[in-house]
Amino acid sequence: MGKALVIGAAIASLLAGMSALAADIRATDQLAAAGTNEYRVQNKCSYPVRALLHMVDAQRGWRTFGWYDLQPGAMTDYLATPNRYVYYRVQKADGALAPSRRSDGTRHIRVGAKVHELHRINIGKQFRKFTHIFCR
Repeated sequence: MGKALVIGAAIASLLAGMSALAADIRATDQLAAAGTNEYRVQNKCSYPVRALLHMVDAQRGWRTFGWYDLQPGAMTDYLATPNRYVYYRVQKADGALAPSRRSDGTRHIRVGAKVHELHRINIGKQFRKFTHIFCR
């Protein structure tokens, strides 16, 4: 009787995992059909950070989003973009950049009276949800 319960629990766990995978596949198919990527920033640092994001908005072209104040463990909501490139600046309270291993270029963006250097990330050609993690 005990083995049957263990096997039943394992099967239930497997089915739940398959259901979650199917939901992820459906979400990816919906993103591809809509022609959009979804991007967000997650703060895994042990200190608060501020995030500034610059990306293509399907209705308005290039647009700047931010500043987002993120406590440790927090993340922004997903932002949709039809483009594969996103520019970001994630910094500590003193203005120093938070560690990130991903950057393939920079761009200077004016926000108000100040010009900020933002780094570029290539999400890829495939439409998907992408979480950019800082301070792993």
